[in-house]
Amino acid sequence: MIELNVSELIKATGGQLMLGSNENVIKGISTDSRTINKDELFIALRGENYSGESYVEEALNKGACGYISQKERRGLSPVQSNGDCLQKIAIKVEDTLKALQDIARYVLKKVDTKVIAITGSTGKTSVKDMLASILSLQYRVVASRENYNNEVGLPLTLLELESTTEVVILEMAMRGVGQISELCSIATPDFAVITNTGKSHIGLLKNSESIIKAKAEIIVGLKENGILFLNGDDKATEEFTSLYKSVVLFGNDESFNLSFSDVEFDDLARPSFNLHHKNNQLRVKLPVAGIHQALNASCAASVALELGISLDDVKEGLQKAKLSTNRMEINKVNGLFVINDSYNASPASMAAALDVLKGIKAKRKIAVLGDMLELGDLATQEHEKIGQRVVKAKIDELLTVGPLAKNIAEAAIEAGMEESDVKSFKDASELKNEIISYLKDGDAILIKASRALKLDEIVNYLQKKR
Repeated sequence: MIELNVSELIKATGGQLMLGSNENVIKGISTDSRTINKDELFIALRGENYSGESYVEEALNKGACGYISQKERRGLSPVQSNGDCLQKIAIKVEDTLKALQDIARYVLKKVDTKVIAITGSTGKTSVKDMLASILSLQYRVVASRENYNNEVGLPLTLLELESTTEVVILEMAMRGVGQISELCSIATPDFAVITNTGKSHIGLLKNSESIIKAKAEIIVGLKENGILFLNGDDKATEEFTSLYKSVVLFGNDESFNLSFSDVEFDDLARPSFNLHHKNNQLRVKLPVAGIHQALNASCAASVALELGISLDDVKEGLQKAKLSTNRMEINKVNGLFVINDSYNASPASMAAALDVLKGIKAKRKIAVLGDMLELGDLATQEHEKIGQRVVKAKIDELLTVGPLAKNIAEAAIEAGMEESDVKSFKDASELKNEIISYLKDGDAILIKASRALKLDEIVNYLQKKR
């Protein structure tokens, strides 16, 4: 983070200095008292079920240089602040979330950096990781960490900017109309990417039209002289294209600005393919599995090329890219091939994961599939479709977790899977008690569900117990 003094924080937030000096320098900001570092400033955010003010004392005791809160704290004793109460900083604001966002805006204005914003129903994180891998070969890059993609995480990413940062890559998640607009108001993109428009969050937005409208907010937020990157294979692309003048298309069609073709897979379903750009072509082999990753790679490549990256560097960056935790990780664990895709799930990503499992060369293929959340009235139907895909993928054993995923099991049996090869579990804890008995050396096991199902616990269990 670039250094800010207290007077700059007051200017950015419109807050009132209750303690400390305008000349005090801030070297870091945190919203989490559990992980705050010495000399960082604590921002006491409020939520539906918590108040950050309750953790101010803990933050100070861990060495925080001060705090920003919505109410004045009286009676702060030297004991509560490690004996240096008078050296601490206290700023009162009307809204701590707005203060965090205002500070992020202020920091971004101080840094001459290109802003790349990525949204979409699936693929955001993979594209971000691949793009960061490519761009870091030539630029100083900051990219969103883990799930730093909402009204709290995006500002925290901006606070990681240094004066030398040249590119910042921001994921923009969406759970409702107006949320991407809010994020764009904090960081106006130079480049905007829409990976696709699927059925993620349709339970919140009710229909596909609302999802498209919500995603389109990133186009409205794009700078006037920016570039919009669109998946040419996606059904909503034609509608999006009409909303902006400068558009780059990527996908599986040679008419697009950048396309891929001639896909082949190794024994772990990792794709090799040709990338085509203008009159140039190169062969790329990805370190991650799935045909969908070829599409994500073409997206990342199209953005990188617009930033002047050479084709050779695009290839190098893609071939050494590492995806974020719990996303299509394939590891050999005690004689098993474990496909850990437990971070989240939607109909599209679940289907893609099953394609990966189908493509892996293994003695047996076992799918551990949990609930896909936020599908609303489509929940039963979409889970049943996944059950049918399980059969088409010729999976040997199906273990489902959660009440919605039981529809996957029932649909798979109805589509012809042997009932003895299917079992449903209430939750991850119940599955944990039995999963070892289903596994044999040489098996490939896919583990995927919405994050709330906590199937990452199954991955951890397999690593320790088998």
